Amino acid sequence: MLAAGAPMAPVMVFLISSPLMSPSAFFITLGGLGLSIALWKLVSAVILGLAAGWMTDRLSRRGYFGNSILRLETAPPEQNPPTSCSASGNEVQTESAGRVTGEDIKATLRLTWKFSVFIGKFILIAVVAQAVVMRFVPQDWVVTAVGTKNAYGVLYSTMIGIPTYISSISAVPLLSGLMDLGMDKGAVLAFIIAGPVMSVPSILAVMALFRRRALYVYMMVGFIGAILFGYTYRLF
Repeated sequence: MLAAGAPMAPVMVFLISSPLMSPSAFFITLGGLGLSIALWKLVSAVILGLAAGWMTDRLSRRGYFGNSILRLETAPPEQNPPTSCSASGNEVQTESAGRVTGEDIKATLRLTWKFSVFIGKFILIAVVAQAVVMRFVPQDWVVTAVGTKNAYGVLYSTMIGIPTYISSISAVPLLSGLMDLGMDKGAVLAFIIAGPVMSVPSILAVMALFRRRALYVYMMVGFIGAILFGYTYRLF
């Protein structure tokens, strides 16, 4: 997006909000953790994305990021090769582009099977993890660490979610089991906010593409946002 000429602020909005919420993530959270947490996660994705965009725009205007936010400069995009002016050539290209062939159907079925197996593995892992948690993790441990009575429960959950975050498919059933054992709902929200934004793979991806100052803004919004929304949600 930046290489194509997009401003820095919308790119930062995308980086924050995209991993937090998508249609599939919303419905998975809705089914596993309830409407309240799903809506709060959706609101947090919108607000944190806008906050990151606003901060990036203000800092960019003041020259905080320097000449470029990218770590490596990219070459300008290649221009499209000249096309034939022949009307018949354009008609052939249009017809071939809109035609669905047998190979297209086979490729679609292969991708459907591939993604189904991929998602199914995570669902199986999630179900087993939830059963293990419910059977072997003492309820007192969960309540003491991230329960409602612990003033630092949201902070602990945020910090734990950074290195140990798993995919949304696996995290939701696991968190559902922990909630049944007494995990505070604010800690749950903090975990599912901090995890997607602050996970090690996400941080490494941002580090590979963007300069340090952009990374600092990204991490600050994700970490502080998870804590603020977690404690705020605890009040309701």
